[in-house]
Amino acid sequence: MILSRGHLLADYYVYDIKTSSLQKLLEADSAFADFPVSSILTQKESKLIIVYSGSFLNRKYFSLDLSDKIKIDDITALFLNHPEKVAWDKETTGNIIYIYRGDISRIDIQNKAVYPDYAKDVTGCGIHDGWIYMLTRDYELIRSTLDRSKEETALSDERFSSIISSMGKDFYNIGPFVNSLIFLEGSDKGSVFFNKLPYLISQDSIKGIRFYSPKNKLLLWTKRSVGFVDFSGEAAEGLAAIDYPGIKWVYKNGKDITQCFWTYEDSHVLVCDNNSVLLIELDPQGNHRLESIVGVKRGTSIFYSEQTGNLYFLEQPGGKFRYIKIVPRSGLIPENVVEK
Repeated sequence: MILSRGHLLADYYVYDIKTSSLQKLLEADSAFADFPVSSILTQKESKLIIVYSGSFLNRKYFSLDLSDKIKIDDITALFLNHPEKVAWDKETTGNIIYIYRGDISRIDIQNKAVYPDYAKDVTGCGIHDGWIYMLTRDYELIRSTLDRSKEETALSDERFSSIISSMGKDFYNIGPFVNSLIFLEGSDKGSVFFNKLPYLISQDSIKGIRFYSPKNKLLLWTKRSVGFVDFSGEAAEGLAAIDYPGIKWVYKNGKDITQCFWTYEDSHVLVCDNNSVLLIELDPQGNHRLESIVGVKRGTSIFYSEQTGNLYFLEQPGGKFRYIKIVPRSGLIPENVVEK
């Protein structure tokens, strides 16, 4: 988990939820300590962090390896353009891809090598288990190994092409990849597709999706609504079509929903709405129970760990970093994580 006390690189910390330990991302005497941070990119289960930093006339890209002692590396020269999207996964350690105007380039951080034009004119991409997934301009889903020695078609269907092209121009983030399901999420318009008939899940300006793989359930949310799709029993390997159950909406009167998490496996949902955290207890009959948990500092994110059962947040007011043990229908007492 990345925390910040300011806008410079020296103001950033890494918090390890397993050990409850806090470590500075960069020492104060580092040559890059006073670089202002524009963005920090992370990937689930990966120890790699990409930082975009520096002043207008001296922009830098840094890679940081958190696997042991934090190591920072200036990789600015490997980016031939300012990317619109950067992606990697835990299986491609040291290899990342970036998108610029529909073209994919690959970077090998360890060997300080860049491979421009890995693929050209794509309308979506993602990376999973060492494969790079790409949506072509003709809306065919293909995948290729990092070195392009092997390429396969993941989905080619005129019906899929017709439906997705009817949504208008957009760039699709490909993933998550769960069991035999592959999801595609539009960056701008928020439509969501998957790789089996009937293909379209929603065109309702979806802000985010999260999958619970043990039960094959997809959580998704708009600015004002939260719902889920239950794929259990419908995602068998090899099936080209499923009996799509549709979205079950569980919360419809939100104001500004920014994040959602499955909680207690798939029995509850945590929702961050307008700087407040809510807990929804899901009921098979539709009588969902809503509980207000805590207010959080405006403009900040929350994080829920299924492993620890803790919700991490910056409190409002004050901005202290705290956590709450999420225990449905019981007293919730915030505890300080960092008093610095």
